[in-house]
Amino acid sequence: MRDLHGKKYYMPYKNLFITALILMVVISLIGIFFYRQLGPYGKAGENPEKEHTVTIYIEDTLTETIVPLTDTITALDLLTLLSEKYVFALETEPYKNLGVIVTKIGHHANGDRGEFWQYYVNGKKPLENSDAFPLHDGDLLEWRFAPSSI
Repeated sequence: MRDLHGKKYYMPYKNLFITALILMVVISLIGIFFYRQLGPYGKAGENPEKEHTVTIYIEDTLTETIVPLTDTITALDLLTLLSEKYVFALETEPYKNLGVIVTKIGHHANGDRGEFWQYYVNGKKPLENSDAFPLHDGDLLEWRFAPSSI
């Protein structure tokens, strides 16, 4: 390179500057890639402010619905809240030493066609009654009208 007077001079930091610039661009691209893959919280899919939810399905009454979970709630409590919100029939009966039994949801009552209301959480039938079973974030609560599995 030459200056204004035609003298040749050497820029000792030119190669270093170009190398540093390229390095910064590469690091930025890597950062953008990982940010998109992992998200702003550092782990894929993890968000500390994520809303806690339960998914519920009630045979012949309510399609799979995602419900926000704010406090500890039992399977029966959630069913009761949804019966009020979506206006469907819900009947229960307390049994001594057994807790509360669901006897009717919608237009199906226990004993119709030899079937009874049973609940499942994450595909398994809990040992506790629905009025004593607490739901947790991510649970799938299903109410099925089927022959007794006892």
